[in-house]
Amino acid sequence: MPKFTQMVEFHKAEVQFTLSQVVQLPCHTAPKKYHPSRYSPFIWSEVTGQQVREWCRCKEGVGHSIRQVHDYYGWMAKDGPRGGCKGALYRTVKFMEIEAECRDGTKQETKNIHIEHTVPIQVLRKFLSYNHARFRTPGQLHSSLISNSICVAMTHEEQNALDSFKDIRSSNPAYNSLGERVGDFPFLRYGPLLDSSIGRTFKIVNVVTGKEINIHTSSFLDHETTLVSASKLVSNANNFDAYSLNLFDSSIWSL
Repeated sequence: MPKFTQMVEFHKAEVQFTLSQVVQLPCHTAPKKYHPSRYSPFIWSEVTGQQVREWCRCKEGVGHSIRQVHDYYGWMAKDGPRGGCKGALYRTVKFMEIEAECRDGTKQETKNIHIEHTVPIQVLRKFLSYNHARFRTPGQLHSSLISNSICVAMTHEEQNALDSFKDIRSSNPAYNSLGERVGDFPFLRYGPLLDSSIGRTFKIVNVVTGKEINIHTSSFLDHETTLVSASKLVSNANNFDAYSLNLFDSSIWSL
């Protein structure tokens, strides 16, 4: 098996293992503080004005809550059971070349990895607010959040290169300033990187499909298909969705 194929298979297996842990976490009798069953209903309450149980309230706000949802699925670089970007569906080749035990997502000088929110948190927050009338339930909001949440595991060097483009640091061309989604290709955000000093080596791989991301053609629909494919890694049940809020008991948040 070619080295690159082996590397992709390793990272796909990591997603599979991480997601298998995720789907076992929901506990109907003892709701957990850091689960989406707390944070997504809180976000829904904030953007729609509807009421949820007081237990769901989060004083840190919507942006923080979105990050916590991402963390739950392993879309985070920091330390933790699913830290080190273990659940990331999209990874740069340079990130994939770092041995798993050598990943460092801390804020120390030794940091070498980063989870990059292709759709920045503040863009997601605006998107949810803009579309608030569409969300009749927390589950609908959660589903929309996940289908717009694209996170890429990359190296610290790649992060620094991206951060040098200040005009795109907190935006994505697929959304306007109000949060309305006006484009279909979220990875276009990385266009400037391809023309930079690291452009020749900057490649993103969908580790579920094993295919390289084409920033000009990879769409939100492709992302939704990837979520379905990732779910099938852990269950063959029809219509099983490993990222659904339906895995949790709605009595956790319902009044």
